[in-house]
Amino acid sequence: MADKYSGRLAGWSDAMRLEFNLRRARGYKINASYDYIVEKYEDAEEYRPQTMYTYCKSLQGLKEYEQALEQVREEAKEKMYSHRGSRLDALIEVAEKLMLHFRLSTVSNEMVKLAGEIRSCLGEIRQEVDPYGLEHNQVQSHFEKLLGGFAGLGDKKQNMILEEAFWLKPSTTQTESN
Repeated sequence: MADKYSGRLAGWSDAMRLEFNLRRARGYKINASYDYIVEKYEDAEEYRPQTMYTYCKSLQGLKEYEQALEQVREEAKEKMYSHRGSRLDALIEVAEKLMLHFRLSTVSNEMVKLAGEIRSCLGEIRQEVDPYGLEHNQVQSHFEKLLGGFAGLGDKKQNMILEEAFWLKPSTTQTESN
């Protein structure tokens, strides 16, 4: 049985629909992605917002969106597993050194300062590892491995670093899937 909405964007080429879905996969809203395509391509047929939403919910639209999402995930993977000497490697090294100083510290003021720096560094690592906030399983496992280094700390020290950590809160994509 053919999808009843499959012809809704017949005025757009495959490349236009792919670019539209890639922008959506990168977190842009449907209207913003649509506006981008219409502005970029002079020959792009203009559609009503309802037509765009209908396409996005159709079998064809969902299938093309999933393909675009997978492509964005692959691009993100390539960026996150960088070569030695990359920003990610430097951030991990800094985080490890900060953690070592934090473990050895006994002065309360110094521990508070180091906890803030570690939180900031982990936030940067999270941004570098998962730039689009896709919460991909492989990305999560690598980040959780980094967090595993905190397991040896006492509860008080763990809370100093991990409390109110914005990078640990579930993203909207993760919340919606639950």
